[in-house]
Amino acid sequence: MSKGLKVRAFNFFSNLKFALKRRERRDPNIILLTALMALTQSIVLLPVRLGGRISGIPRPLKENKKVGVGVRLLFKVLREKKMSRKNSLPEVLIGSIYGRSIAIDKKQSIYQQATKNRHLIKQQR
Repeated sequence: MSKGLKVRAFNFFSNLKFALKRRERRDPNIILLTALMALTQSIVLLPVRLGGRISGIPRPLKENKKVGVGVRLLFKVLREKKMSRKNSLPEVLIGSIYGRSIAIDKKQSIYQQATKNRHLIKQQR
């Protein structure tokens, strides 16, 4: 981060922790860790063009990339639903702990698509 964005990121993170603590009345670090563990994926769909259409071929993720992909999934869902991050991010994180979040639904749809496209792994080799 450059050009003063460190302060903005720190303020965003501290406001997020405060909102999590206010809503759940527990340690916000534990809430954040549990939510990110629930959002981590072990499979990613790589786009490949086959027969004039783009298909997602399932590939396993490395251990060091799982959390980053989970965070990207979280912000992608928030961006798609046009939710304001200030109010809805704590709700999505708390909902992901209990398994009733938009991000969990997106993660499950990725796994369903990966199981449908398992046959493409053999074609790609």
